[in-house]
Amino acid sequence: MNSSPTIEELKADIERLNKEIEQADIERGYCVIPFEPLSDVWAYEAYKKHWPEIKAFLTEYGRLLIQAKTIVKLDDSEKLREWSETMTVASECCDTVLSSQCHVLAIFLTTAIKGDPTLKYDKLAEMIAKEVSNYPLSVYDLKQRDYDGNYDDYYKTKLEAYKQWRKHFKQLRTY
Repeated sequence: MNSSPTIEELKADIERLNKEIEQADIERGYCVIPFEPLSDVWAYEAYKKHWPEIKAFLTEYGRLLIQAKTIVKLDDSEKLREWSETMTVASECCDTVLSSQCHVLAIFLTTAIKGDPTLKYDKLAEMIAKEVSNYPLSVYDLKQRDYDGNYDDYYKTKLEAYKQWRKHFKQLRTY
């Protein structure tokens, strides 16, 4: 009679399979070095700093979508671009809840800036409404990493590093 695998055996199998997948990707030329995770503390500060304004903007943008009955592409304002870039960079933090929250906000903001004809306006408005009506985000056990408390300097450094990483990543994507 066969017994079920133990947790340790499952973890070992997962690690082995991940290594096999990674090696196969390298052989195919799909080797992309992931972006180094950011400080959760900084990402949470960025979220708290911008969330009130982003929430107000998304609320109005959702109303605009319903009134226009189409995806509305807004002018690329400096404020929208800053929010989008900040949330994109913040989405690279370690905490999965915080990371996904920032990623969703970055997607909404990018859609407002660039538009997206593949999206349905009513579904986007519904997703925005759910997002802005959620309970405020609260996270625990945030990782400090290399953040020294200087918000602006950390952001500038990580934004530049992220842009360089994305540039390199796009060059590798030839498939």
